[in-house]
Amino acid sequence: MKKLLTLMGLAMLCTSGVKGQVFINEILANPPGTDGVNTFFELRGTASTALTGHYLIGIEGDSTATPGTIDYIFNLSSFSIGTNGFLVGLVTGHPYSIAPGTTIATSIGDPENQSNTFVLLNIGAGAAPTLTFDLDAGDNGLDALPSGWLFVDSVGLLDGGANDRSYGAITFSHDADGFTEVGSTFVNLGWAELEYVARVGNSTGSSSSDWAAADISGTVPILTVDVGNGFNIAEGTDIASTLGSVNPIPEPTTWALIGLGSAFALSRIRRRSNA
Repeated sequence: MKKLLTLMGLAMLCTSGVKGQVFINEILANPPGTDGVNTFFELRGTASTALTGHYLIGIEGDSTATPGTIDYIFNLSSFSIGTNGFLVGLVTGHPYSIAPGTTIATSIGDPENQSNTFVLLNIGAGAAPTLTFDLDAGDNGLDALPSGWLFVDSVGLLDGGANDRSYGAITFSHDADGFTEVGSTFVNLGWAELEYVARVGNSTGSSSSDWAAADISGTVPILTVDVGNGFNIAEGTDIASTLGSVNPIPEPTTWALIGLGSAFALSRIRRRSNA
């Protein structure tokens, strides 16, 4: 019998303010044009925290491509968060400038575009993840995780497929279609393309005010938020100029003060298909 696990609960286990907490801080999985050397991800956490047993994984969400299977793995076990509190994952030959004190992990490969869920995984004493391992054997929601595994943080991106699925504590979707885990946050963007997600300031939760999303344009290393296609992030913001430092996104209280926090329509829903 499927054990009902909510990704919201799993993600919140490591957000209690204890020493050693780590978060997904931003992901550009689908840069404008060719992905090539332009993809990146960033983690934020307590300075110098060892990432032993941690992996960044991608989980397939397309209904036509066996949802729930692991389609991307980057082993973080040999790295630590930088002395400035950040780690940036890059492709060898990348064009970006990174702030001093940042741990730089290269050769990250090319993460899958949406529909996909990105998870910061801690395997504890469990087995390492493997490609094509299925975390949703029935295509109806997350199964019980392997022994020792913990989803530390997660974010899902859906491309509008009616039966696509996200396993993230928060999910951004092109439209209102798709399925999420019980208790997760669902944000309906209504855009044609979604390329970038990031945490708002130093946020640690998985509510709609904790994350930003955007469609991106430009030529690397200058990548900016498209007009009308930014959620919790201002049009024209250069998303690649602050790698290794706090994202260029104000905290929610700041958004309220400058009148930008309510510029987009949200829908928060809870969905789960029948087992």
